[in-house]
Amino acid sequence: MKTINALAFRKKFGSILDEVHFKKTHIIISRSNKPLAVIIPFDDYKEQEEKKAREKRLRLAAYKIDQWRKKHTQELRGLSSIDVIRQIRTER
Repeated sequence: MKTINALAFRKKFGSILDEVHFKKTHIIISRSNKPLAVIIPFDDYKEQEEKKAREKRLRLAAYKIDQWRKKHTQELRGLSSIDVIRQIRTER
């Protein structure tokens, strides 16, 4: 990861974009030695967004499973997961 100040970023905008795109470099833009923003290749950004969406879907699925389990606790008492799976398979 490379750090560059805002003034240098404005002066070298095109070459920095090329470096980010072609060399897959992450650039931190700072002002007064304080980081303000990060420029990353679009593919990295897209991958991060897909990962976040996947994690969100998994959390939602886990939440729904927990809610279902709480609702059906009495019905499931005494059943083993192996028996439930076998029963589901035989009903197909």
